[in-house]
Amino acid sequence: MTKQSYRTVIFYVKAHGDLSRKIVLTAERWRQAFELGLVKLKKLGYYPSMKKIDELCYSDAYRLLGCSYYATTVCRELGELIRSCKALGVKLQDVELSNWLLIESKGDSHHRGNGGIHLDSLTQCTLFLIDKGESRARKYTISNIKPPRSSRFKAMVEELIALANEGKLSYNARLYILGIAPHAVYAQLQVSVPYDLYMKYARRVDREIPLNKVKYVLGFDVNSDNIAWCLIDKHANLIDWGVIDFRAYRTQGAPGKVCRAFIMKQLHILFTRFVVNESLELAVAVEDKEVLCKLKLVWIRSGERKHPHYNYWVSVFRPRLIDDIEQIAAEYGVYTVHVEPKGTTRSEEHDVAMRQYRVNRHVASAYIIAKRALTYIN
Repeated sequence: MTKQSYRTVIFYVKAHGDLSRKIVLTAERWRQAFELGLVKLKKLGYYPSMKKIDELCYSDAYRLLGCSYYATTVCRELGELIRSCKALGVKLQDVELSNWLLIESKGDSHHRGNGGIHLDSLTQCTLFLIDKGESRARKYTISNIKPPRSSRFKAMVEELIALANEGKLSYNARLYILGIAPHAVYAQLQVSVPYDLYMKYARRVDREIPLNKVKYVLGFDVNSDNIAWCLIDKHANLIDWGVIDFRAYRTQGAPGKVCRAFIMKQLHILFTRFVVNESLELAVAVEDKEVLCKLKLVWIRSGERKHPHYNYWVSVFRPRLIDDIEQIAAEYGVYTVHVEPKGTTRSEEHDVAMRQYRVNRHVASAYIIAKRALTYIN
């Protein structure tokens, strides 16, 4: 089973008065520190090392934020951006930031899980904020944050807090601002939970299907408006196929959470059918999202786009859906195999699959993905 390092749990935060003003100011300075660092790195003309990034960017970030945890995180995020651009072959000079405001702090097991943004309980967190005229950030407490509704996830967060306080693990935390009103701010507190701890509470079935007992492969082809899937046996014969079409939920202005809720529901129905009801011993096959290329926190200039929303669909939306498929597969005890995406859409093999099984191009891509995973399993 392909194991991710963490999963994200979301809390909802609403702050008022002077506290909301300090949150917005700190978020603006966090972005300013990131932008300033990016401008310096662009002038270099090459992809710098992490040591070079720290030398160029840490002092400015600390001067703006007054917090070593935030300054270190800014440098780490810049380093991640450099690695993404290097893997993609994208020029750093062509990178621009999208429209966001956030405060992020990387995990630190020596400081009760996270030194910059710390979860005190299910309904309270402590974070560093800076005010006008101050050179150093101070600790503030936000109360009445809304935890996940599910009781099992509440138990998971309680265990996360207990283990972090004991210094046994760390977690990344990000306060992402959703909206700003007069004397109020609305935000998401996004906390990364270690994968093993998450699965302890998220698993839906008791059994796991080992690779040496797999008799079927369920392949997925993730697109911007649909997810095509197909089921093949160990001889690469097409057993069943279908398409999860969510075009109706992708209209301009429609809430993103409605679209994602629909997709998650359909995926759970699919896995329940094959794993629970039909008890098939299967594995899941998806494209390698690292090769599909996820550029975090950035947009490529209009000249690099195929259409206005191309960057979001390719760099964020598709990898996020692949993450969701992996997660649901893990909840049902199913292994996930990553395959090379090259040639799954345009190739002679793809054309042959379309003609042989009389399916559309997306299902044919799902078939090739499943077939490549079968080769790996065998």
